[in-house]
Amino acid sequence: KIPSMPYRAYMNYANHMFVEGNNQLAEEYLKNAISMFPENGNAYIQLGVLKQTEFDFEEAEKCFRSALELEPENVKLLCLLATALTVLNKFDEAYELYEKALKINSRIPDIYVCKSSTLMKQERYREARTLLMDAIENKIAIYSAHTNCDKAENGILPPDSTPKRCNTLYLAGQGV
Repeated sequence: KIPSMPYRAYMNYANHMFVEGNNQLAEEYLKNAISMFPENGNAYIQLGVLKQTEFDFEEAEKCFRSALELEPENVKLLCLLATALTVLNKFDEAYELYEKALKINSRIPDIYVCKSSTLMKQERYREARTLLMDAIENKIAIYSAHTNCDKAENGILPPDSTPKRCNTLYLAGQGV
């Protein structure tokens, strides 16, 4: 049993356990953080990311939806949920989330990269390439968008690349 401690300590220990590869303990810390402050979306988001890395996309979706109720304008969260939905073949809802994210802030490269991955999963390579080329021409996207554009042009989509790519983007944004 995990001892009682402040919320921030639960989050710090959860991140540490996640980095160390101890997902079970990280999950316990995150669940304690959620029970302590259920109105804070960050623990739900981190638990969703953890579930994605375990390829439990149904649970990740639930976590991200809980967080989205608390943070409906969080662009990274919208992308994370859209990524989970993509893996679950819920493409229409994923595209709605990408459009919402673009309306909030169309200058964030992650949206274009993740949306292009959804298009590629559906083998819509030309559309993915066009999306990424537009982002590159508008100086929105970063190197990763250019790399995905090359993959779209050649019809290459590595298995499970979508969740790993967007998880990496989220964790990098969190300083993990």
